[in-house]
Amino acid sequence: MEPRINEVIISSHCHITENPNRVKKAILNIIPPELRSILSSKLIVEKVYGFYGNEIRILSLRVPSTEAVKIIKYLAKTLSSIDRSVIRASLDLRYDSKSNKLYLRFNKQQAYKGRIVIDDSDDVVKVIISFRGRHKLNDIKALLKDLGLI
Repeated sequence: MEPRINEVIISSHCHITENPNRVKKAILNIIPPELRSILSSKLIVEKVYGFYGNEIRILSLRVPSTEAVKIIKYLAKTLSSIDRSVIRASLDLRYDSKSNKLYLRFNKQQAYKGRIVIDDSDDVVKVIISFRGRHKLNDIKALLKDLGLI
């Protein structure tokens, strides 16, 4: 059975020192322009508290399969060839076959500016791509290659 995308979850932390509208913009810049106004209203904000009682907001967006494929194709088109190579080279570290999810992290400041850049630091926009069923890494690799992401 060929892998199919179930959903994409895009999220980021917003610390008290950050402007929530800027973090929201960074998240929305990860998705194609034609979907931003539609999906903007589906953004969920959850308040949590850090170790020292500091307020942290988690902004997240769950995108179902149809739009999820559009997001992956948009990422494929927008990412530099170097970033696509980084994903390809580190795919075995980014894909968890037990949960059947692919984990990507993008620089939050660059995303706010409209540039999508792979970044594995702490201050990121996280993108989790989940697949239906269980699949081997090679199956996921073939699908991502077809979509142009690697």
